[in-house]
Amino acid sequence: MNDPTHQTLTEGTENPLPKTIPVPPSESEAQPQADPPETTRESDKPVLPPPPSGSFAAGNAPLNIPMLIAIGVLFVAVYATTFAKFLIPRWNNDPAAQHGWLI
Repeated sequence: MNDPTHQTLTEGTENPLPKTIPVPPSESEAQPQADPPETTRESDKPVLPPPPSGSFAAGNAPLNIPMLIAIGVLFVAVYATTFAKFLIPRWNNDPAAQHGWLI
C-alpha cells in the first residue's frame, strides 16, 4: 500500500500505549478533599407566618357539603342526556366499549 497514513501507523517500532494501567487511589490513600458545603441550618431558614385558620394549608378546612351537592346536581343535569342517549347504549352493545361502566 502506498497510503502514507497507513505507513506512519505501522512503521513505528515503539508501542505508544502504556504497559501498566493506572489504578485510582483507594479512599484511605486519596488526598483529603475540601469539606462539603454546609447545609442550611434550621435557624437560617426564613420564618413564615402560620397559615390562616380554615385554609387548606392549615389542614383543618371545613368540608362544604352543600357546595359538593350543588356540583353533583349540575354534573348530572349537564351530562344526563349524553349518558342516556349515547354512552349507556354503546356500553351495552359494543364489546369494545363495555369497560365504560367501570370508568
